[in-house]
Amino acid sequence: MSGRPTGLAPGHGAGYTVTHTAGPEVVYTENLRSGTHLEAPEDLKTFSAVFEDLIAAAADPSDSRDLLDTPARQRERPEGEE
Repeated sequence: MSGRPTGLAPGHGAGYTVTHTAGPEVVYTENLRSGTHLEAPEDLKTFSAVFEDLIAAAADPSDSRDLLDTPARQRERPEGEE
């Protein structure tokens, strides 16, 4: 695995979608009780930057596969084997 830090990712706990359609870009944020559409340029810039940070913090595909495969390999081992 790479030396990436672990912990909460940028934007953790804040579900959002940035639309890229023929119309204006819009950020849709949601929480447990409501959702909000944001169109201000500073909002788009903020949420786009958070997404770029998330991409930068993500493990590469090989490391991601290894991370997901490790629990599966551990489950396949007979009891008492480490």
